[in-house]
Amino acid sequence: MNFLVTPYAALDYVNAHISGFSETGGFGALLVNAADGNSFQTTLGVRLTSRIAFAGYGTIIPEVRLGWSHEFLDASQQITAALVGVPGSSFSATGIAFGRDAALIGAGFSMELSPEARSLSTTTAASPHACRSTLFRVG
Repeated sequence: MNFLVTPYAALDYVNAHISGFSETGGFGALLVNAADGNSFQTTLGVRLTSRIAFAGYGTIIPEVRLGWSHEFLDASQQITAALVGVPGSSFSATGIAFGRDAALIGAGFSMELSPEARSLSTTTAASPHACRSTLFRVG
């Protein structure tokens, strides 16, 4: 069995905008201010893959990834709001502070069903964030 080790790098930028809005309906209705969140991350890592052929069934390509990610902009997001018609009721809510650095550990496999079709399943965990993403795609 042969293994292929491939370095990888990524730059990711995300801007999330929440438009301000005002609820109706009496006491407890909120006036939420508009907010913007920006994320700029770099990721550096290494990917280890192999190919396992099954005669007549296709080829399975297992993959293991190890990486490091760094956040340069907003480590957490903040929204401010107030109760409608209640002076001095302004408050803010801060989202989870994901931190600046994270170790990334991922694994997955793809299956080449034919030269035109491949299925993919992958999962990635980030530490210390305790976040996980999972993807399944056929195409």
